[in-house]
Amino acid sequence: MKKVHITPGYMILKGKELEKELNASGKTAISFADTMDIRVIIAYTMLSGKKAGLEISRRFIYRYGADFAHNFIDWATMGMADPYDKIGKRHIITRHYERRNFT
Repeated sequence: MKKVHITPGYMILKGKELEKELNASGKTAISFADTMDIRVIIAYTMLSGKKAGLEISRRFIYRYGADFAHNFIDWATMGMADPYDKIGKRHIITRHYERRNFT
């Protein structure tokens, strides 16, 4: 039988760490909501470390990029391993470089 990887259908952020990062770059929860194109109450919910739905999760990763977003996803709370821990960012960049130049 083939093993199928199932995502939990939600995402939990490390809200305090993300909020510190946003504040350091001069952004607020309101500008975060504006960038994500979501309601402000949902932004506050995400920044407080509560569950965000699958659509909002995908939007967060798309708008901010996987390199940034994976640092602020609370993988342990969701019971998952950080995919960057397995293969590493350097490996991803190397594979992309090889694919781009040699195919």
